[in-house]
This record gives sequence, C-alpha cells and structure tokens, in this order.
Amino acid sequence: MAEPATILVADDARPVVELVREVLLIHGYHVLEAFDGLEALTQIQRAQPDLIILDIQMPRMNGYEVCSQIKDDPATANIPVLMLSALDAVDHQVHGLSLGADDYMVKPFRADELVARVEACLRTKRKVDDMRLAKEHVRATFQRYVAPAVVEKLLNDPDAVSLGGTRGNVTVLFADISGFTGLAEQVEPERIMHTLNRFFTLAGQAVLDQEGTLDKFGGDAVMALFNAPLEQPDHAFRAVHTALAIQERLLALECDITVDRRLHCKIGICSGEAVVGNTGMPDLMNYTAIGDAVNVAKRLEENAQPDQILLSAGTYAVARSGVNARPLGPVHLKGRRAPVHVYELLGYLPKEWEAEEGLSDKVVQPA
Repeated sequence: MAEPATILVADDARPVVELVREVLLIHGYHVLEAFDGLEALTQIQRAQPDLIILDIQMPRMNGYEVCSQIKDDPATANIPVLMLSALDAVDHQVHGLSLGADDYMVKPFRADELVARVEACLRTKRKVDDMRLAKEHVRATFQRYVAPAVVEKLLNDPDAVSLGGTRGNVTVLFADISGFTGLAEQVEPERIMHTLNRFFTLAGQAVLDQEGTLDKFGGDAVMALFNAPLEQPDHAFRAVHTALAIQERLLALECDITVDRRLHCKIGICSGEAVVGNTGMPDLMNYTAIGDAVNVAKRLEENAQPDQILLSAGTYAVARSGVNARPLGPVHLKGRRAPVHVYELLGYLPKEWEAEEGLSDKVVQPA
C-alpha cells in the first residue's frame, strides 16, 4: 500500500492551519505545519513534502518569496505549490502563478474544493514523478551502451523502449582482434590491457558514431547492435560503415606489441531476427540480443581472416546497392547444420553509384 502524501501547510494564522490540517487528516494525508516563510523553507528542505499549501501574507518571508525560492532550487522545484490567500485580486493570482505556483485558492474556501485542488496537484505530481523515473531508468540502462544523441532521443519518449524483450530485425556486428591469444602469451599483461583498451575505444567509438548500441566487450571482442533500442531503417548500412571505419582506424593505430606494429581484426555482420532486451538478475542486467542473427554474426567473425569483413546474405541483400562485396559461396559454420551464404565486404561502391541509388544521406559517413 502506498504511503500517504505529505502536505506542508504554511500560514501565520493558526486557525487556518488547524482547519486545513483537519480537512487533510480526514482524507488520509500526513500534515506538516509552518507559521512563517522561513520556517516553511526549513520544513521543505528537511522533509521534501509532496505538496505545499502556501499563504502569501506571512512574517519574515512572504509566500511569493517562498514560492520563488522553491521553484529556483532544483531539489524542490518539482514540489507543487497551492497558494491559499485572502488576496483575491486577479493580479495576485497571476503573480503567484507566474512564480511557479501550480494553483491558487482564495480564502474563505470550501473544504471539498480544497481537497479537489489538492488531489489534482498530487495527480499531476505523480505523473511528473513517473516520467522522471522512466527517464532515469532509460538513462541508467542505455547511457553506457549508446551514443549521447540516442540517449536524448530515448529520453524524449521513454515509452518507445521496451526493456522486457522485444522481437525484431537487427544487425549484429562482432569485431575481434586477430591472434590475440598468442600476443597475450608473449607480452606483459599491463601492455596487453593497454592495447586492448585502445582497440575497444577505437571500435566502440566507430559503433557510437553510427548510433549503434554497444552490447558488450568480451575477451578481445566487441559486440554491437543496430536497430535497437531505436528503429534505424538503414541499420545494415550503419553496421557496414562501422566495420569499414574500424578497419580504417586500425590502419592508423600504431601498436608496439606486434611485429608489424599493427593490430588486425576480424569482423562478422549478420542481419536477421532476434529478441532484444535485458537479461541477467534483478540488480545486475545486460541489454543484449538473443537469436540466430547473433550466432551467425559470431561464427562469421570466427571464420574471417585477419583484416576481413564477412557479411551474411541478409546483410548483403540490404546493403548491396552501396557496397562492394564478393560472394564466397555457401560456408559451413560451426554449430549449424545448413551452410550459410557468405559475402566478403571489400569497400564502398563509387560515390556516383551511391548518389544514383540515393544512399549518401542514409548513414553518418565515416571520417
């Protein structure tokens, strides 16, 4: 059962405070009292009530000043204020509302109207609180996995995100350092860790540049998703651009633990159906995808040669008009009965081809 709402009644007239308190207690609210403006501010900062019923003409600090300070402080700005005053001129009401008060009532008042106004203010506050909690949930869930721009889109519409598991088409990318196990046997762990983090930063940024989702870093591999949590009609193109950007940036990355002073990676990309959502335990969860597309992308990465990008037939079917790729024929992947048609990504088609196909504006072009 929900805790009763706490309401602060601030008025220098004790009979008014006592009357309002009795009305609110009858309806199950918890009531705090203050008899001047400074006392009201102290109570508000200490107790963080759910609603403030505020008189205007009070000693030490009037209600306008109290309301202004409440609304200027981020810690209390979301607390609704119902002004209850004997000042009945419209100018007073307008001034109170302009300072951020949520409602204004004139004394003397009817008890049933006061209760109705209180309940309306509390309903609005509950909606605002629910939206704030939803946004905090979205931010906590996604800010580690997706680009800031994507987080902001999610915050604008938290209801667009389903965290319980949603079936849909995604593109999955795996990128793995070639020969990492051998390097780990020969090089000090501190240098391996440094190199690994440089690769993760490079590959992770390439994913975020295309507004993809960083699913996980595992061992020496990066897993990324496209078309989740937000829809991306061009998700296959984004994954292809990410893979080529990783290759390009690795060429410029000097590595002091390999003979040729370069890191080489293998990349697999597959587009297909998967279930995307949170997995794990209640206090420790991971936003990820589960399905055949994930398995195929991982097997393609494992089958790739150093500096090679392999695409599934599904990815190539969508991206073929914008990329240069060659078929490798049916390939038997570990754990699968039927062979999979695989393509090797070689690069982009000439710019004039992209312009003819209308592809140049579909994705964020790599630097």
